[in-house]
Amino acid sequence: MPKLRFQTETSEARPIPPQGLFSVMCWPQEPEKMKGFLGVEFFRLMEQADAQPQLRDNPDFIQGLEFIRKQLGGWTSISNMPKSHEVFADMKNRMMRGNWVGGTLCMAYILRKNHSGQIEGEISLRRLWTFLFQTRNQYFPKPPKKEALREAWDEFKSVAHLWAANFFINQWMAETLADRTKESLVHLEIQSPTQETVTEIILSHHVPLVLALAKDFEEFGLNFKPSHSRKPLLDPERLWTLEDVPNRSFPFPKIILSDQILEIFNDA
Repeated sequence: MPKLRFQTETSEARPIPPQGLFSVMCWPQEPEKMKGFLGVEFFRLMEQADAQPQLRDNPDFIQGLEFIRKQLGGWTSISNMPKSHEVFADMKNRMMRGNWVGGTLCMAYILRKNHSGQIEGEISLRRLWTFLFQTRNQYFPKPPKKEALREAWDEFKSVAHLWAANFFINQWMAETLADRTKESLVHLEIQSPTQETVTEIILSHHVPLVLALAKDFEEFGLNFKPSHSRKPLLDPERLWTLEDVPNRSFPFPKIILSDQILEIFNDA
């Protein structure tokens, strides 16, 4: 199974750079497209360094550049990367579908952990997709149809735990992280951020938080078997498993869903 390690090659415990995490989340089964995104990111970071020379003294910034250079195999490969507009058009669609998958796993986790005595029947993918579709725009700006959710699950389930962490943070920790996010939006002169922009900022500033939460979703998904199924929600052979994730003691809030939301699930 593929692995994401928190530990770098040095003895210092530091997270995988956000560019590496984001490339895996968007293109978990397409290494060439991962490299395409990293190539675009490399040139974007170089432009930032030209505009803000002090970044060249920032350890996180340097780590990001070095990570990308090693992943791409040197300057020759970097110079042959695809155009940025091609990468970002594909990325936007993948972020939307990845968020659907994250929402599926996240809601299974919350229903099982916090509402097992209030729900009727099993927690299955079919019911979760029906439930998410029927909640309309409660969790997604544009509610996806059940068939679209199923197709997205097949494509992104190997990184469902990473998207579940992102979904959880977007839904229930936004206010906690708002000050830092707002600072970034002001710095970037963005007044009306899209969901994609907020996701990128969260991943840029809160990688340890994302990984710590994703590890909980990973363990849940590998151990929870829906009724009438012999397999867990997540496939251990395909999952991008997280290793060496330190400091998992973040005070994650306990989410209690409203009676109305629970009724929608029970009727699904």
